[in-house]
Amino acid sequence: IGGAGFGQLGAYFVVSSDGYLHTLNTSTGGDLIPPVKFVPPNSRVSSLNVENNIIYAATSGDCGGNSNAVYAIDLSSDDKKISSFDTHGSGTAGIGGTTIGADGTVYVQIASGHGEEAGIYNDTVVALDAETLKVKDYFTPSASLPALKKDEAVYGVSPVFFSSNGKNLLVVGSRNGRLYVLYTASLG
Repeated sequence: IGGAGFGQLGAYFVVSSDGYLHTLNTSTGGDLIPPVKFVPPNSRVSSLNVENNIIYAATSGDCGGNSNAVYAIDLSSDDKKISSFDTHGSGTAGIGGTTIGADGTVYVQIASGHGEEAGIYNDTVVALDAETLKVKDYFTPSASLPALKKDEAVYGVSPVFFSSNGKNLLVVGSRNGRLYVLYTASLG
């Protein structure tokens, strides 16, 4: 692979039911590199996102008895280092799963769950470090609906990142029907 980015090589990324990430050649369909263990088997992977040879995946539905989480794997590292962020509740809102900002920060919105940094997640937007998936910042709307019941479907949209007038912004929705525009420099 010689240090080139996977996107430059014409690669497709696919997660199989056994939890392995496959990096497929777009011309032949063959593996560009050997498959790598990525997520727990039988996880429902709702989306994949790629930035700087790091692949991000969001899982939902507690499929296979696995908790809902965001995963990252660094394909440029020799050991294919995997990081994860457990939502301790619902999966991420929106079929896009993760959104990546200009500085590489990973953004997700969690309809219902909990964590050490933000406490109760209730339509909470979480900013995660690109490599470790540790929480950098978060925002919870004050007028959110009650937490989801177990096995209730997660509705919503993935955060949308854009720049305007020199500011990096996110637009996020809430289950209460409101849209919020947030500065990525300080979500809360």
